[in-house]
Amino acid sequence: AYIERHRDPARRADAHPVLLQLMPETYGVMVYQEDVIKVAHRFAGLDLGEADVLRRGMSGKFRSRAEFDRARDAFHTKAVAKGHTPDLVREVWRQMESFAGYAFAKGHSASYAVESYQSLFLKVHFPLEYMCACINNFGGFYRTEFYVHEARMLGARIEAPCVNTVGALAVADPHARTLTLGFNLVKDLNDATVASMERARAEGGPFTSLVDVVERVAPSLEQLTILIRVGALRFTGATKHVLLWEAHFLLAAEAQGKANNAHVTDLLARKRALPARTGAGTGELFAPPKPRTYVLPPLDAAPLTDAFDEWELLGFPLCSPFLLLTEDAKAVVRSGVLARDLPCNVGDHARGRDHLWRVLPGVVRRLLVAATQQQARDRKQTKQSLCRW
Repeated sequence: AYIERHRDPARRADAHPVLLQLMPETYGVMVYQEDVIKVAHRFAGLDLGEADVLRRGMSGKFRSRAEFDRARDAFHTKAVAKGHTPDLVREVWRQMESFAGYAFAKGHSASYAVESYQSLFLKVHFPLEYMCACINNFGGFYRTEFYVHEARMLGARIEAPCVNTVGALAVADPHARTLTLGFNLVKDLNDATVASMERARAEGGPFTSLVDVVERVAPSLEQLTILIRVGALRFTGATKHVLLWEAHFLLAAEAQGKANNAHVTDLLARKRALPARTGAGTGELFAPPKPRTYVLPPLDAAPLTDAFDEWELLGFPLCSPFLLLTEDAKAVVRSGVLARDLPCNVGDHARGRDHLWRVLPGVVRRLLVAATQQQARDRKQTKQSLCRW
C-alpha cells in the first residue's frame, strides 16, 4: 500500500483521515513499530500503557497472553466507542496484526536502510571487492563458503592462499578477476607462522623455493605441511606430494643436526670436559647436516586429493563439488534437472512438459530447525535451502 500511494498520489485518498493525520510521511500506512502505539492511542483510544502492551504482544514479546488479550479486546471496544464502524476497526486491526511481527523501530529501520543502500551500491559497482570485504569481516548471514561462491558466480577465479601474494586476509584483484583467500581461513595454521611469513616477505621479497621458505620463515614441520596441503607453495611448480617429501627431508635433517648438538653438548658438559656452550660464536659443535637429495618417482597431482585437503583446511573445496563426480550428476540422483538448470524448467519454460516433480542436487547452504508452539512437543520442522552451483 505504501509503494502504491507513493507512486500514485490519487491512491492516498484511500487512507482513513485519522491514519493519514497520524502517519503523513507514510501516507497513512503503518511502517514502524511506533505506528502501532500511535494508532492504538489516537485511533482506538487506548492509554499509552495499553498501547505499548499491544506493541510488545504483536512482536511476540508480551509478558503474559492474558494481558495481551485484554489489550486487544480494549482496542476493539474503545475504537467502536469512539464512533468507528466495526468493519473499519477490524480492517485497522488486520493491518496492525499483519505487519507488527516484522516491524522495527524507526531509528532501527533508518539505520539499516542506510546500510542496505550503501551495501547495495558497493555490491553493484564493486562486487568483487565487496565480497572480499565480507569474507575478511567474517560477517553476513551465511558461512564464508557461500560468499566465496558468490564471488565465483560474479565471474571471479578463486585461488587458495599463497605465501607470495597474501597474508592473513583475502585479496581481490578486480582487473585479473581473481580472489585469493587469506591464511586466516586455514584451520590450525598459527598466527605466529603467518606473521613470520609476512615479515620475511616484507624484508626479503617474494619467496623463491621451498628451501627459501624454510630458511626465512622457520616453520615447524606441522605448519609447513599445512601450507603445502592448502596449496600455498604452488608457485614452486612442484606437486604437493613432491613438496611434502622434500619438506620432510629438509626438516628431518635440521632436527637431526639439533639433536646431535644437544646430545654431544650435554654429554661433554656432564663429563666437565667442556663448558655447556662452545664453538666459534655459534654455540654449536656441529653444523646441521645438509639434506640429502633423493630422486623421487613421478608424483602426479590428484584433483580429488586437493579438494579433500581444501575441505579439511578451509572448510570447503575451491572447485564445484559436482566436478568431482566420476559420473554425471543427473545419473547419480536419478534426476532430469540440476539446480543450475532450474530457471529453464519452471514457469513458462516448463509449460507442456509431462513431469512435475524435480529432484535437485545442490549444496546445503543453510539448515534451519524451527519448532512452532504446536510442533514443539512432538516434532521439529526442518527447512533446507540449496545453493545453486
